[in-house]
Order: sequence, then structure tokens, then C-alpha cells
Amino acid sequence: MLLIKFAGSDAGVIISILAHRSSSQRREIESVFKAHFGKDLQNELSHELSGRFKQAVLWSFGDKAHVNAMALFKAIDRAGTDELMLIDVLCTATKEEIEEIKAAYLDVLLQNKKNTLSRNLEADVRDDTSGDFRKVLIALLQASREEECDESQVKSDSFELYQAGVGWEQLRKIDEIYTENYGHNLLTAISKETSGDYKVALKRIMQTATNLNETIVEMLYKSMKGAGTNDDSLIRILLAHSEENLATLEELFNERYDKTLTEMIRVMATVKPSRGFNANEDAQELEKAMKGIGTDEATIIDVLANRTNSQRREIAQAYKAQYGKDLKERLHKELSGKFRQAVEWSFYDRAHVNAAALQKAMKGAGTNEGMLIDVLCTATNNEVKKIKEAYQDLTQKSLEDDVESETSGNFKRVLVALLQARRETDCDKSQAREDALEIYKAGEDKLGTDESTFTRILCTRSYDQIRVINEIYQDEAGHDLIKAIEKETSGDYKKVLSRIVLMSKDPIGTVAEMLYRSMKGAGTNDDSLIRIILAYSEDSLQKIQNKFDNTYEKTLVEMISGDTSGDYKKFLLAILE
Repeated sequence: MLLIKFAGSDAGVIISILAHRSSSQRREIESVFKAHFGKDLQNELSHELSGRFKQAVLWSFGDKAHVNAMALFKAIDRAGTDELMLIDVLCTATKEEIEEIKAAYLDVLLQNKKNTLSRNLEADVRDDTSGDFRKVLIALLQASREEECDESQVKSDSFELYQAGVGWEQLRKIDEIYTENYGHNLLTAISKETSGDYKVALKRIMQTATNLNETIVEMLYKSMKGAGTNDDSLIRILLAHSEENLATLEELFNERYDKTLTEMIRVMATVKPSRGFNANEDAQELEKAMKGIGTDEATIIDVLANRTNSQRREIAQAYKAQYGKDLKERLHKELSGKFRQAVEWSFYDRAHVNAAALQKAMKGAGTNEGMLIDVLCTATNNEVKKIKEAYQDLTQKSLEDDVESETSGNFKRVLVALLQARRETDCDKSQAREDALEIYKAGEDKLGTDESTFTRILCTRSYDQIRVINEIYQDEAGHDLIKAIEKETSGDYKKVLSRIVLMSKDPIGTVAEMLYRSMKGAGTNDDSLIRIILAYSEDSLQKIQNKFDNTYEKTLVEMISGDTSGDYKKFLLAILE
């Protein structure tokens, strides 16, 4: 019973037991727990834990097929589909794994009280995708991939480019023959002849055929690269491969990248779930701090600055249950100024923090265009989708409609393009050269500027590809894309395009610079400062802080100390500790 009494949810005990067991051993523990105490262990853990830690612990009870099935269910059963998760799972699976995932998906549907008579993995994929992308995923779900390599069939296959049923070995042979016949490999052909998620899926299949472990390692790296972490992808890969080849993947990862896998995971977050967390006790502490004459701000800071946003929401629920009052409303009455804003926003997840900042930027007379640029130009496809949902949740209005009504011209067009969340995820170096030439012809090589070309390429190409485009442009034109953008565009439109290019080159450095600018000079942009600290507090704030401290004369702590005051300063600094 020690595991579930937790000493007030002792995360250390949970980790020491469950992280060092196989998934089958965890399920045995679950059976013993049920026999001893008459309770469901996963239900108990679900009630006691929160956030990504809860997700990782609960998923750890699944075997590889069930981990993948849970990831697919989460990618599909939400507003907006996570197409990249479908690609990552289905395009790297063998036919046996596909069959196991399909069966596991039915289990996941039942666990989530969904109708398995009308729903299964193929039906859900069919409903949530379209066009050629749907066709290739449905073909993969038939699990008809051949395991043998038919030499006589290879040459004819090489002229058909792709067959969902062709085995990995045969795909490698096809790639070799295609290169011999046409002077370039299948990846280049796919990049030229296809687009969007369909292109990403086909390329992932070819990458898997060429080197499966390299492909998975790259997926793992991309889940943590830059500002922001794709937690679903990170959790899925680590758990799905934990009992199979994770040691091999980790060794390969450590050889390929500057930081080891352990180092990258270790530095991702700043605020971590509080050990010994007890929502009821925290609620009681906050009630004491606000009861009677005066407010004990120090207690409020001590409790809330050292909890994750999911833990803060649990405290709010416990407070409501114990005192029949809304905690956030109570805090709103007791606090004031920027301290109140920071505390209130701390109850939001990252998407809602960004949505609240956008709402404030467009509320009332005048629009804070800088905030629109800061939020939308640094967000991934998934983050844009979540921000749109959060904005609808906070305002009952469409973010796209509000952006269209508050902006104009090329600035409006580029923001609306970003809100479509259609940025590609792969990097096509041959296409990058064509893109660089196209941008040159649309700008410096003609009288006037074709802004639509700048918008289309910089809003749809992956950040990796934009980085390559920038390098090629530098080699060919003698200066980089930023210089070209400064020469050919102006105003907020210029700022958006420049920010996108900067994000492609150094996402962490770009966010650190935004943080610096929020405090630089006379006056502080408190909305921007609060947004960045809270939005990244559970994600990559430690990396951003390290970059800040190594780039500027003053450390982040020193600048916040000099630019803010009172309880507002104490709250922000407590989050950074």
C-alpha cells in the first residue's frame, strides 16, 4: 500500500518502483494491488497524479502496441488531428505491429468508453484524414507489407515509386535501382512529386526502410528540439521502445547530437511537479493567507509559484470543495496589479496563457501587434491549433476572425496563413534551393516585391528547411534572408518574416531575445514578460534562461530583479528558482 499512500503523493516512491519495472511487471503489480486492497491501481494513480507525469505513468502500464494505440487515440480524439503522430506510428511499424496496434486500439476505445461497434483504428483514420494522405495510411493499416525481397519485381516497382505492401528490404532495393535509372533517390522524387502530410508519410516510410533506428532517433530529437516539447511523441517513443531497443537508440542519439538524450530530457523543464503535493493542504494554506484583514502574499507565492499549472487547478478544485468559493475569484479580489495578472495566468496551461495574451493584445483601442508576432511566429502547428481552441474557450470567439478584424494588408495575410497551421515538418534540400531562388526572384531580382511568395514559403516550409533556404540564399546572394526581408518589406510584415527566419536559426535564442526586449530600455512590457515565463515554465524555460544568461550582460534573474518590484517580482523569481 506504500505505493498508493504516497506520503502525500510521493512522486519519488512512484518513480523508484514503476520506472524500474517492465510493463508486464507493472501489470502484475496492478493485479496484486487489486487483490490486496480491492482498488484499481491505475485509477488511484490517475487521481493522485497530474499533467504529463500522470500521462507517462499511466501509459507505462501498456505494452508497445498499447502505448502506440494510446498515442494514436490522443492524436485523433481531439479538436484537430495530430497528423505527425499518425505518420510517426504507422509509417515505422511492421505488419505484425500494425495488427497489434489495431487490436490495442479497440482496448483503448473501450477504456475511454467509446463505441467499438462504429469505431476502430481504420474507421477513425478514415474519418480524420483525407486525400492521398488518407489513402496511404489506410493502405498501411491493411498490414499487407511483404517481408521477402522479390528481385524480379524490384525494377518494375522502381518505376511505380510506392506500394504500401512492399517490404522494407525491397524498398531499399527499389531505391537503389531508382537512383541508378534517374540519377536521384526516391526521397528526392517524393519531395518533387508530392506535398503536405502525404509527402511526409511517404518520406517517413522510405527513411524507415533505409535506417529504422536513425529515423526513430531523429523523431526523438525533434520531439525536444527548439522552444517547446512534443510531450506525446517523447513519452510514446521512450515507452514504446523501453523494453526493446532503447539502449541502442540512446547510444545512437548520443553519437549524433551535441547533448546526450539524458541531458536533453533533464534540462527541458523549470517548474516540476511538487513532491509531497497535497491539494487539500495547499487550499487550506491559501484560505489562511486570505482570511481576515490583510493578505499573506508570501504564502500565496510559496504555494502557487512552486506548483505546476495542473497542480494549481487541482488546488482550485479542492478549495471549491472545502470552502464553496472560486479560488481564482478570491485571489482576484485579494491581489492587484501585475502580481494579480501573473497569479491568475499561472492557472492556465501554455495554450491558455498564449490565448490570454492574444486576447489582451486585441482588446480595447489599439492592437499590440508585437504580441501577435511573438505568439504566432514561435508556435508549432500543434501549438497554433491548441491556442485557437484555448482562445475560443476564453472568449467564445474565433481567433482567426479577431486577427482579421484587428490587422490589415500583408501583415494580416501572413498571420492568417500562420493560423492555418500547415507548416511542413520535413526538410527537402533540393526544394530549398528552388525556394531560395524563388524568393530572390520575388524580391531583389525585380522592381517591386511579390509578398505572396515570401508569405507562402516562410509560412509553410519547416523551420529546418527555412534554415537551409537561408544558408543557400547567403551563399548565392552574399547576404542572408533577414537582409533581403529588410530591403524588400516594411512594418509589422517585415517583423513577422524576420521572426520566422530567426526561429528557424535559433528558436531558444529567439525566445530569449523576446524576453530581453520585454525588459530592455525604459519601462517593462509586463504582458510579454509574464507570458514567456509562464508559457515556458514547464517546458524549456531552463534552456531559455541559460541562453539568456550566456548572451546578455545581466542574468535573467538580475534583469527581472531590476525591472520589477514587490510581490510581482517575488512571484516571477520563485518560478525561476
